[in-house]
Amino acid sequence: MVRQSVRALFLFAGQRRSLTRMFIQRSGIDPVFHARYARTWGEVRARLRPPMLLRRHEISHPVPERAIDFTLQLMHSGWANDVLHHQMKDITGQETGEALIEDLTEACLSYLGLTGPKGRR
Repeated sequence: MVRQSVRALFLFAGQRRSLTRMFIQRSGIDPVFHARYARTWGEVRARLRPPMLLRRHEISHPVPERAIDFTLQLMHSGWANDVLHHQMKDITGQETGEALIEDLTEACLSYLGLTGPKGRR
């Protein structure tokens, strides 16, 4: 579920990178855009959180609900950073594309306390 969610976010961004970048940048200076951006991400979060909560018993973090919320924030942060700084390794310090998707996925799984690279879920 985590792997597919991260991949879907990045595929979406790749298809509409310029528009998404403008939307994020404008949300930093325009309160109306900021509210739209918050609402939009809130909708994404609202769709991803419930199915993750159904699997809370698989999460070994001591507070699964908090771990899920932080994981969603981590997904958002990685996605937004890639949208804003795509192919800017001097800023991100990291390659984009499959490597970034895989690294973000592994970070999310690790935080949730799910199996690591060899025993992927």
